[in-house]
Amino acid sequence: MKFHTLIAASVFSLGALGVSASEAGGYAGAGILNSGVDDSGLNDRSTGADVFGGYRFNPNFSLEGFYADLGKYEERIGAGRISLDAQTFGVRAVGAVPLTDAFSLYARVGFQRWDAKVEGSAGTQLLIGEDSGTDLTLGLGGEFAFSERVALRGGWDRYKFDDVDADAASLGLKISF
Repeated sequence: MKFHTLIAASVFSLGALGVSASEAGGYAGAGILNSGVDDSGLNDRSTGADVFGGYRFNPNFSLEGFYADLGKYEERIGAGRISLDAQTFGVRAVGAVPLTDAFSLYARVGFQRWDAKVEGSAGTQLLIGEDSGTDLTLGLGGEFAFSERVALRGGWDRYKFDDVDADAASLGLKISF
């Protein structure tokens, strides 16, 4: 069984574990990202931001939409350079396991639409290209609730851009309503 299929099945199975109408509701939040790309010709870290919003159907399952600006990655190669500027938005399913009343772990899987601008230079020649696509995104993390409405969320996500993977560590604030 493929790893992606196994994660998707796990997330959707977590959603079926519990139903509590009092735990249902919408949420929104924002965070900062520290992301990195390690690809042939490009190995860099960047700071970006994300916003998200969703609906929690029960303590174990949510659907959310997101937008992430992963920042700009740059690498010098001899006398030239290459840079990648990437943004993405999409939808993901979130499966959570509450460990205490205030702390839970989550896994998420979804689809994203990404746009990237690539620039390269060699001597005096400048090359510019743009690309976009739809790919899978995966993530793991934890959430600590300060109150019924405010939580701190931290985690790791992998954003795929065709043959390039960007891994992002995130820290954000989530408001439930």
